[in-house]
Amino acid sequence: MALDIIDIALLVADAFERLSVPYFVGGSVASTAYGMIRTTQDIDLVADVQPEHVPPLAEMLGKPFCVDTEMILGAIRHRSSFNLNTRE
Repeated sequence: MALDIIDIALLVADAFERLSVPYFVGGSVASTAYGMIRTTQDIDLVADVQPEHVPPLAEMLGKPFCVDTEMILGAIRHRSSFNLNTRE
């Protein structure tokens, strides 16, 4: 079963909530929620992910997403971004 963009956002947000990771939502999902429809289909999440969050985050998201823990740790070190891609 294919996940829609809202399902994806909820899965990641739920993992952040369970780990007490502060986050906020941006991208087309956020703008659409405020009535400004965009043709792009992306979710931008800004989160305060720390190295200790990475193993449980990978465990929680590892089935629906391809999770590269080294990429996440590198993003934390460099204060940059990382991607999660669905397995579908």
